[in-house]
Amino acid sequence: MKLDVWCDGFDSLKNVKTVYLDEAGEKPLTLKSRRVHGNFLLITLEGVETLEDAMRYKTKQLYADRANIPKADGAYFIADLIGLSVYNSESGEEIGKVTDVYNRGASDILEVKRQNGKEALIPMVKEFIISVDTEKGISVKVLEGLLD
Repeated sequence: MKLDVWCDGFDSLKNVKTVYLDEAGEKPLTLKSRRVHGNFLLITLEGVETLEDAMRYKTKQLYADRANIPKADGAYFIADLIGLSVYNSESGEEIGKVTDVYNRGASDILEVKRQNGKEALIPMVKEFIISVDTEKGISVKVLEGLLD
């Protein structure tokens, strides 16, 4: 089956032997094989032998256990950013909460629902992001026009 990978790269999945059909990890599927093919990963799941078997998984999302995905020091999962508070690094004032994270090539972009209900898009680059703490929140240097 052809898998569109939504992580940092194919190497992130090299230690993954089991994937799940739900985030709770209640429907385990064993990976028999995998290989890179262009921008996709071609996988074989145990028990999936025919086209009809494979069609049951068409348009489904597969999940992996975080413990099996290597993460560099200081790195984080995007899912851990959703819901975090974003603070002005100078005033300490809460700007809002992260509602999504996009990647448009050059860098990730935080979508932040502001206290006033409006949305702000903040590039995750060193000029703006002072610190990221998945427990305490994200500290941002607010330059003129950033939140407009």
